[in-house]
Amino acid sequence: SGEDMDILRIVARQMGPLIENIHLVTRLRQHASELEQRVDQRTAELHAAKERVEAVLSSVGDGVFVTDLQGEIITVNQAFEEQSGYHEAEMIGQSLFLMLNGQENQDRIEEIRSALESKFSWSGELMVQRKNGREYDIQLTLAPVRNLQGEIMGYVGSQRDVTQYKELERLKDQFILEVSHELRTPVTNMGLFAELLERGRPDRKAEYLATLKTEINKLMKMIEDILDLSRLEVGKYKRSSFSPVNLNLLIDQVVAAHAPLAQEAGLDLTFEPAENLPKINGDQNQLARVITNLISNAIRYTLSGSICVRTSPADGGVWLEVKDTGIGIDADDFPHLFDRFFRGRKVSQSKIQGSGLGLAIVKEIVDLHDGRIAWESEVGTGSTFRVWLPE
Repeated sequence: SGEDMDILRIVARQMGPLIENIHLVTRLRQHASELEQRVDQRTAELHAAKERVEAVLSSVGDGVFVTDLQGEIITVNQAFEEQSGYHEAEMIGQSLFLMLNGQENQDRIEEIRSALESKFSWSGELMVQRKNGREYDIQLTLAPVRNLQGEIMGYVGSQRDVTQYKELERLKDQFILEVSHELRTPVTNMGLFAELLERGRPDRKAEYLATLKTEINKLMKMIEDILDLSRLEVGKYKRSSFSPVNLNLLIDQVVAAHAPLAQEAGLDLTFEPAENLPKINGDQNQLARVITNLISNAIRYTLSGSICVRTSPADGGVWLEVKDTGIGIDADDFPHLFDRFFRGRKVSQSKIQGSGLGLAIVKEIVDLHDGRIAWESEVGTGSTFRVWLPE
């Protein structure tokens, strides 16, 4: 009927928007689901990228840190933690400039501030402190971090621990200074006696020549010791290959080589080897030098009496002992026994020749072998040097 048709028309007009809204809701739900999938995918990508960055930072040997625009630290890598001694949680929020603060760094800090404010990178050497208060040298590089629009978001820094290299430079400079000073005396004497041979009294030329030969021998010995010390310094960072060494056999050979010298000096040189002494792991030539220096020192500084060399097993290694009845060492000289070119006051005033490098070489070699040295001495009674070396 006409009335029914009117009702249908009214219902149709009302249902049309409803159906359209239902379709719209369906499309919105589909779009929302797609957006959610995209967000999840992007989140997963960002998480993977973050893990890759963290993995890279963890594997980098240099210490790396990131700061915000105010210079407050946001994150550090594992190498930075190992170098500084601080954990990441302790560093987050700390000021970069507070970390670099130090009396020697004031000028450098101003340079860094100026460079960063000008949006430039900065690189240089600084001395900073570890958590335990010990200072160490770093090569530091700082650079701004920019977003896709080129705006600076913060700064990234990398630092390399160069303490070892700085120490090598310092030792090299000190070594050159010491060597130049110590070589000056024999070289000057050689020049003097060479001139005396040319212009001096003819009847004393044999005396001049003998003195010149003595100075040449002294210079050659000193140069040999200096070269040995240089090789040992290199050996600290490039250890030579070790092998099992029969210490008793090695000492027996060195004692036999020095027996004529001891006999000529009127000294009784003996060796008391321990039975079943375990072999030690080391460089045979270097260990022979330790034994040689200790025995030759004992002969040189013992005017009368005896020198006894002993071995004994103990503490997972072996002890080597060289005991003499020599002039002894003043207690005031103990702190400097192993200093290069050091000779005790009493020795320096005597006519006993020496370069002051023998015990320094012994100490270097023993340290290379992870050993230790002990000694006791009394002026006028004698000295005993004991070297422990691990198996």
